[in-house]
Amino acid sequence: MAKESLVSVEAANITIEKYIQTYFNTGKFPIKSISVDAASLRDYLNNHTNISNLKIVLAQYSEGTSSDLTAVLVGYDSNGNYVINSDNTVLNSGMPCPDKCPSGIAGNDLIS
Repeated sequence: MAKESLVSVEAANITIEKYIQTYFNTGKFPIKSISVDAASLRDYLNNHTNISNLKIVLAQYSEGTSSDLTAVLVGYDSNGNYVINSDNTVLNSGMPCPDKCPSGIAGNDLIS
């Protein structure tokens, strides 16, 4: 069954709280969120209008601390083929929280 593209803030917060209780608070997964640079994402999507979906792949750099975690973003077309930049790159702009949380209200766990 496909997930809804849009959910209410209340429904999103319920799922966020469940994740934090089930995974983050128990140490099963050391991050709460990953922020992505919007300008890079916007450029990638605008330069590749054939992208129909975006795959977000969790990745890790080296030593295994939560600050080494990132998200690799790669689009794919309606045939399921990856859409890669002409210089053979994809987006790797994930900033993990709690180590690299946004400032302001966006740094909170829940959406308000």
